[in-house]
Amino acid sequence: MKILFLSRNRSNDKSAYSHRIHRLKAGVESLGVRTGILYLGEKRFTSHTMLPLYIPYVSKIMREYDFIHAGGTPCAFVASLSKGFHRRKVIYDAHGDQIGEIIQEKSDPGSQRQLGFLPVTKAFAQEAVATALSDYFLAVSKPLKRLYISRGVQAERIAIIRNGVDLSLFRKTHGARKRGGNVLRFTYAGKFQPYQAVEDFVDAAVRAKKNHPNLRFEIAGFSTEDASKKIEIARRSGGAVKLVDMMPQPELVGLLCASDVLVIPRRTSRVTSIAFPTKFAEYAALEKPVLVSRVDESAQFCEAHRCGIVYGEGVRALERGILQMSDLTENVRKSMGSRGRLMAERYFEWSRICEEYVAFLEKGGL
Repeated sequence: MKILFLSRNRSNDKSAYSHRIHRLKAGVESLGVRTGILYLGEKRFTSHTMLPLYIPYVSKIMREYDFIHAGGTPCAFVASLSKGFHRRKVIYDAHGDQIGEIIQEKSDPGSQRQLGFLPVTKAFAQEAVATALSDYFLAVSKPLKRLYISRGVQAERIAIIRNGVDLSLFRKTHGARKRGGNVLRFTYAGKFQPYQAVEDFVDAAVRAKKNHPNLRFEIAGFSTEDASKKIEIARRSGGAVKLVDMMPQPELVGLLCASDVLVIPRRTSRVTSIAFPTKFAEYAALEKPVLVSRVDESAQFCEAHRCGIVYGEGVRALERGILQMSDLTENVRKSMGSRGRLMAERYFEWSRICEEYVAFLEKGGL
């Protein structure tokens, strides 16, 4: 079996999108699959307006493989539209609902992007072609699989291939800093898109800290592009939340291990309802109790494996979740963390995920 991985980015990209592609590629290689990768982001002539000109070029490369793993909608669009030239099976790794993301972004008054008629039309066209012409589909969650079934894709052509976690990196460390008294630290680490609802965490922290000075809160992950967001959050928190800049992953793991509770404060949207946050598996792998909102499939995992607390949604509900977690004994929180690690080992280890991926393709046949 030979798989060509198709990426819309450059080879030096460090995004979660690229991380997933690289981990899947490395994982299937370890199982004896021969692979290659084509970075469309490094081809200066691969703008979609020039698609007819470069279809022969990419198709020549694709013909050397059995499957084309298309990372996201634009890549699935290119691979599917050129099937008449390469005649290989296309795997659409959907990543999410591109149409839903566009609709949400257009309706968000705080969006930094101006989405005009042509970009929106192009995105809808790409999704329609990719869905209609791809042979197989990968979904990161059951809700995303149901979405594609509702769009006419047969269930047997869709595999749930989740985002995994590096269990050798995300593991409990013993060098965590000690704190006196009954101080309890809650941490969020990640990005700051509107649906992440980081503002909910900030507001809940301010409310909880008024009558519980032993509670500590921190937010990590600010890049230079997030400078205005960092200023806004600092003003909003009034010093109640510690703000930490982006750092190398090993240092981030150390910061998370030094915390007591890890938080995922999302709000309901078309994006979050079908997504599965990678940080949930990473948090659980660190043997830390998690505090998650009831907006995506991670809440079901949390309840089924009793590895944290699920709160409703919004500031008040998150504040109640924080106080509920702080009322638990340390032993109870440790037990939650231990169960979370076992869950991560069972469901989110990359080697297991890649085995499931290869088995799905072998079942489909060449």
